Amino acid sequence: MTLSDQPNHDSKRGQRLIGFMTTGAIFVAAVALVVALGDIDGAGSELSDVQWLPLIAMVAISVVSYCVRFARWHRLLSFAAGSAGGYARSFVAFAAGGLLIFTPGRIGEAAKSVYARELSGTPISASLPVILAERINDVAVMVILAVVGLLIFGATGELAALVIGMGALFAVAAGLYALFRLIVKSVAGRGPFGLYAFVRTSRSSVLSMLGRRALTENFIFGMIAWSLEVAVFYLAMVAVGESWGGELFLIALAIYPLASLAGALSMLPAGIGVTEGGLAGLAVAVGGMDGDIALAATVLARASILGTVVLFGLVMLPLPARLQRSTQLDDRASVEGS
Repeated sequence: MTLSDQPNHDSKRGQRLIGFMTTGAIFVAAVALVVALGDIDGAGSELSDVQWLPLIAMVAISVVSYCVRFARWHRLLSFAAGSAGGYARSFVAFAAGGLLIFTPGRIGEAAKSVYARELSGTPISASLPVILAERINDVAVMVILAVVGLLIFGATGELAALVIGMGALFAVAAGLYALFRLIVKSVAGRGPFGLYAFVRTSRSSVLSMLGRRALTENFIFGMIAWSLEVAVFYLAMVAVGESWGGELFLIALAIYPLASLAGALSMLPAGIGVTEGGLAGLAVAVGGMDGDIALAATVLARASILGTVVLFGLVMLPLPARLQRSTQLDDRASVEGS
């Protein structure tokens, strides 16, 4: 028996673990909100004079970006498992599991795989590679957008630092990958968790993620989602008093992917602290913005993007257990009826 096919006992144990991690994630999100609100004293005037039109557009685009990310998850899951199930159950798994981005390294996001198994019968060994493929693609897209923005903006020094840093990062990643393969082969069939057997069952899913269609769609969806988030930061800057214009958008394009990349590599829950500091600091250093305006725009953009994740996650969080109970009752009724 592999890790993807554990009985109900393990399923309940996994659900309890997810519940514990979700509670922790909500706590981290609440603490982050309190800290953010406590650090915006200097930006209070900009937030009190916020322009409503770009603010409304910013929130709407945050929701659209979230939906694009769900569409990517659903499509890649269909490639990996042959079918992602219905859109409704797939969205519940995506939203409820997505709430766990507020865990170190976003490791709790693996709850999506547990929910997908419980709601749609998708093996964990098929869905976990989807999450990994999304993360790797996100890093690539952030680097590309940052390079484009820095090239257009003329920040050659920052671009050189980015290229050197990412080269070192990929070298380390390649070394870790080689070490992982060595470890997996050395524990073939051994140990209480059957790691090697689980990796073998994931092989077809991994190969499907490397197919041309999956790679293309992953990249396109990722590029759209991250470009929309750049637009969110741009609108946040406009909302707190910056003038509309192409130069301001280029500032957002140059610094938002960089700050998000730093947050992702920090392994902190949702990159909290690092991403915000990077956005505000780069807006001042690269864009020449006033510090209070940069901080206010950062708070608005991050609140809109992360707030969307939290809102949908909290709404959908009770549904997996209810849907699972409903499915069990239907199965019991069909058995009794036969």
